[in-house]
Amino acid sequence: MSRKRGRREAVQRRKSQSTLSRPHKQASESRHTRHSSRPNRKEHLTSRRVQRTGVSRQSGSKRKAMKPVHKVDELQLYRGGSSQSRSASSQLLYSKRFLRAAGNRDATQWGLADRVLSSLQLTRQMNQRFSQALQLEGVAFPADVHASYADVIALGRSYAEGYADVRNGIGADVVLLPTTMRLGAVLCAYNEQDSIATTLKQLARLPLDEIVIVVNGSVDRTFELARKSLPEAIVVHFDKPLGHDVGRAIGAKLLQVDAVLFTDCDFTIEGEQLGAYLWSIASGVDVALNDIRPFMDKFEQQDGISYCKQWLNQELGRSDLAMNSLTAIPHALSSKAIHTIGYEALYVPPRAHALAVLHGLHVQTACTVDVITQNRLRTTNIGLGNPVAQLIIGDHMEALEAVWNWKREELNAVQSVRADIAWRRNT
Repeated sequence: MSRKRGRREAVQRRKSQSTLSRPHKQASESRHTRHSSRPNRKEHLTSRRVQRTGVSRQSGSKRKAMKPVHKVDELQLYRGGSSQSRSASSQLLYSKRFLRAAGNRDATQWGLADRVLSSLQLTRQMNQRFSQALQLEGVAFPADVHASYADVIALGRSYAEGYADVRNGIGADVVLLPTTMRLGAVLCAYNEQDSIATTLKQLARLPLDEIVIVVNGSVDRTFELARKSLPEAIVVHFDKPLGHDVGRAIGAKLLQVDAVLFTDCDFTIEGEQLGAYLWSIASGVDVALNDIRPFMDKFEQQDGISYCKQWLNQELGRSDLAMNSLTAIPHALSSKAIHTIGYEALYVPPRAHALAVLHGLHVQTACTVDVITQNRLRTTNIGLGNPVAQLIIGDHMEALEAVWNWKREELNAVQSVRADIAWRRNT
């Protein structure tokens, strides 16, 4: 009995021991299961991470696609042999600071020598140094690149302000144009003693190499004031009035430059506006016109001269020019344009305009100057059928004759008969 009891107690102890050791065994098994499942879990997390990354990339691409795209020109900065790309806005700000410092430096270096220069000579010297500073900065404006004229003026103003800081304000108002072209201007004056000095002051702000003043038929002090206000200019005097058109042709023939600006003394035009026409020529345009469209009335309220201008441009295939032509000043021509159409063509501005378009020259508007409401009123240009209006209309008749002679074969071609037109319309 004792043996059987001992066996039962031994069996119970074993059972109790196996029961007590079972949780540890389960725990160890669970730990083993965790360790064995970790690789799978890592693969699972990695796959989830890839999925999340893919989602974020897709959402990111969607967000990028929704953002507006701002296209800006990229300019290269060359500093110490290294280059970095900057956006146009940051480049402009950086270059303005650099050019202001360059103006300071040049004024310190050349200030004493510049004191003996006239205003026009100083403008030319500053323009040359300004162009050199731009090349040093790595910003260039070649003729085949249409840079913003506003940016050009802003950069030039920064250089001029830096120069004027050292020279006590001298040179602060110059208009600098970074071009290697020789620039000139023709100014026609007829009894302009009250306005010629201010007009020449604005021209002296530009880096002009030559200026011709054609004084014709004046009985006041215009000739005297022209020589006194700008001694460097060539002054041509005629006792009898020639008219502005003939005077411009004479002035253009006397100049030896690459671009010619034409203006008069009816009212003062700021140098920044005048410079726009020269900059247009420096940028590759052959004929730079004054855009007078903003100052015109509705078509049915316009005068006969405006109708003639639009008719001429329509015949030339340049309806985009509307009523703009060489009749309105200011405007500018390249030497190529002047030599192509001939000096004598400038006697009749609408005819010169027509020949420029017919020869395939680059004709565009450059700036907007209000010559409609600000032109000086004289007895010859007021009233219905005034002499000036009759002269301009006659000039346009000559221009239309030039167009018809140029397109003679086209005009003489057999025209479609009414039956053919109806057949094409109905088929």
